[in-house]
Amino acid sequence: MVGINRMVGTPWHVERFEREEGDARRHRSRCKYYGGKPDGHCRFFNGRCHGTAHCRYYDETAERKESTMPKGRFLRVREIPKSAFTGIQLIQMKDIELNSKFENKQPKKNKIDDCIKYYREHGELDKPVVISCSGSKYRLEDKYLRYVAAKQLCLKEIPAEMGAIEELKQRDKLRSVGSLVWIKKSDEVGEVVDATMKKTKIRTDSGKVSTFDILKCLETGAIRPL
Repeated sequence: MVGINRMVGTPWHVERFEREEGDARRHRSRCKYYGGKPDGHCRFFNGRCHGTAHCRYYDETAERKESTMPKGRFLRVREIPKSAFTGIQLIQMKDIELNSKFENKQPKKNKIDDCIKYYREHGELDKPVVISCSGSKYRLEDKYLRYVAAKQLCLKEIPAEMGAIEELKQRDKLRSVGSLVWIKKSDEVGEVVDATMKKTKIRTDSGKVSTFDILKCLETGAIRPL
């Protein structure tokens, strides 16, 4: 009896699983957001990873991509924004797409006016918008109010950040007046009394007021929001 693979011009298993050109191999263990076994946690969504084959937020470093590529073979990787970054960077307003959750939503006028007033007094927005990679552009995920204010101010660029959900929540707390924090060096509890996008001013129980770099303190564990 003729084998099933001889019934068509191309063996069925090759034709069935052929990948589109430029569809690079992915594995969640190479994604920077993958937290590993046993629960397969995704640090971006703060939940279980459901696969990386078509995840728009999959991100592996260039070094790891190169090390996993077969010798003598070149794969065309789909273009992604330059800034799959950590920290805060200025990005073009025209490169931002709105998340569908913001459709038919408009911040209150008084809040927009307050945001614009802050910008005119300080020369910057009080908080960066939160974005994710979306093809060759970015997708707005949070801080829609700042995006609307930037539009009304006719800004061409806007400060933005991306990262794991839990990390972004901690940064936001350190930028919010009234948030309580623990300071490792002095082993004291303090309160945020003022903040900008990158700096936070904290008053401890002893009355001492100090200014800290938000990103550095979170990276080193010098400050922990309570």
